[in-house]
Amino acid sequence: MALPLVRETVLAEHMGEFIEINKPLRALRPVPVYILAVGSRREDKVNLMALSWVTPIQKHPPLLCAVVEKKNCTHDLLTRFKAYSLSLVSLEHGEVELAKFVGTHSCRELDKSKLENITIIYDSKDGMEVPVVLTRVGYLVLGVERVIDLGVSSCFISRILKAKINKKYFKSDYLDVGEARVALHVAKHIFTRPSKDYKLVVETPWGIAVRKYWRDKIEEFRGS
Repeated sequence: MALPLVRETVLAEHMGEFIEINKPLRALRPVPVYILAVGSRREDKVNLMALSWVTPIQKHPPLLCAVVEKKNCTHDLLTRFKAYSLSLVSLEHGEVELAKFVGTHSCRELDKSKLENITIIYDSKDGMEVPVVLTRVGYLVLGVERVIDLGVSSCFISRILKAKINKKYFKSDYLDVGEARVALHVAKHIFTRPSKDYKLVVETPWGIAVRKYWRDKIEEFRGS
């Protein structure tokens, strides 16, 4: 049985339309952009930066990898405090503009936590108090469990300690990224968003056919 709606002959005919790109990671975009906050209220030292190099790596316990270049002062603060937050960014209310600004200015130039029209709260989990940039969608509180040296940057393996999402955008079991207008980073200062009218792939005829195909394959495997 062939995979539903996949026409290999048609795909082969279009191979001549493929080009090799010199920035291969662009093929994996767009991806969500976050505002990372790290620091200490007691020391009155908080830094913000925009980050899209974030990859979920495990479900139980929930872990992700946040990659930060060593030249950034955020790297030093993450190494020191071992806890931080990631705020989801929307295309509304100037949040993308804020992400652009904190992503292009160093803490060595100015204290970004003192910017006007920005709200920083502190959330706590397991005895750790973490600064959070309040956005309209929500945020994650994370604790660093391990740091992997990647040369010019480091991968901060982090456990998600808490996730808080605006109930307006959380539909039973998933974040409605279209309704929330979650900002997706394409390249440099280019951002886009999921369509507000998007439909989940699993609800389309193609998605239903593919699920049935794999269910049948699993049953066939179990019966062999």
